[in-house]
Order: sequence, then structure tokens, then C-alpha cells
Amino acid sequence: MDDVTKSQRRILVPKQFKLPAECTSDTPYKALKNVGYCESDTAELEFYTLKTPAECWNKCQERKYNYAEWLDNICYCQKDCPCMGDISNKDRITLFLKEVTVPEACCKDLTLAFQNKANRNCKWVAKNNKCNKKWKNKSIKNHWCPVSCETCD
Repeated sequence: MDDVTKSQRRILVPKQFKLPAECTSDTPYKALKNVGYCESDTAELEFYTLKTPAECWNKCQERKYNYAEWLDNICYCQKDCPCMGDISNKDRITLFLKEVTVPEACCKDLTLAFQNKANRNCKWVAKNNKCNKKWKNKSIKNHWCPVSCETCD
């Protein structure tokens, strides 16, 4: 039995990581790093017995799932992909059909000019430890700058 329901993810991966050869050859999918995973409300499949990202892609396609993720030798399959989550994980390989455009991040910083000063954007707020402040009655870390203040899920 290799199908299980989505669970909490805490996976350690090596710092140095390159895309496997099968992900860069002529395939029906594109393999990308640094784009996150498909964050969706639909059920996700997990496979622990597969050996490569290519096997992961094939298993997801066989089950009619259009998006695959390969992380620490675990394959995750997703039916839909409204937006990308956990962009900060640099060791994940996300697989899409070649003709699919990668969705935007689910969690984004908004345009901020803290205290009406244009140079006080989200990067400035994070660098100057202002994430716990409020601006225009809204939390900076949760509303204005969740990426820069590292509060994205």
C-alpha cells in the first residue's frame, strides 16, 4: 500500500542538489526547482516506494493527477494547482506538463509604503524588525508582508 493521505511535512534534504538527468531530457513534463508545490484543497496522493522523479510523474499521470512533486524521495500528486506554496524550499522538484504555466505563489507581499514612505517596503520592514507593527489597522506580518516577514504557511 503506497497511497496515503496528506500529512504534516517536515523533511530534511541535502543542501547541494541537482536535477536528475531524466528531468532534463526530452519528456512530456518540465521539472522545476524553486517554484514550490501545488497548494490545493483537493486530496493529495503520496508514494513512498518510487525511485525517481520520472516514476513519480508516471504514477501521478496513471492516477489522472496533473501535478507532481518530488521531495526527499517521496512523490506527491495533486489534481489541481491554483497557486504555489512553500516557495522557500530549494530542494523540491515540481513537475508540470510542458504546456502548463506555473501558477503564482499563494502567499505574496503587497505593495507597502510604511508610514507613507516609498522606501519602506516589505524588505525594509523585515530588515528593520518592524514585522510585528500594524499599518492602516492591518498586521504587517500577516496582511502586508507575509513573505518578507516569513509568516506564509
